Amino acid sequence: MSNIVEHEEDRFVSSLDESEQVQYYQNRNKLWGNQMRRYSQLLREALKNSEPDRWQAIIEEWQNQIDKEIQSRKETMEKSHDPGKLEYEIQQLQRQKERIERQKEQLTRHRKSRK
Repeated sequence: MSNIVEHEEDRFVSSLDESEQVQYYQNRNKLWGNQMRRYSQLLREALKNSEPDRWQAIIEEWQNQIDKEIQSRKETMEKSHDPGKLEYEIQQLQRQKERIERQKEQLTRHRKSRK
């Protein structure tokens, strides 16, 4: 999924002129924060540029990947001698999944409002 976000970020950056690109990369962490924030902002920008179908596919792919990660950790947890760390990771993934679901709902509302 990080590749998808990076691709969208590269696309955004390519729309900037050279001095804006330099400034963007210097202030990137201050602007975006973590990857989820970067993803959310790129989603909002895509919505402004009327690309909801593309983002619908990205959201669904991301959700599928998170589901796989959760399932993998649950399977590993059954064999683990220290399941606490894996339980924490599962909780983090569940929270990320919830945030993505909210983004999906936002996308659906946006699509309906355009009709």
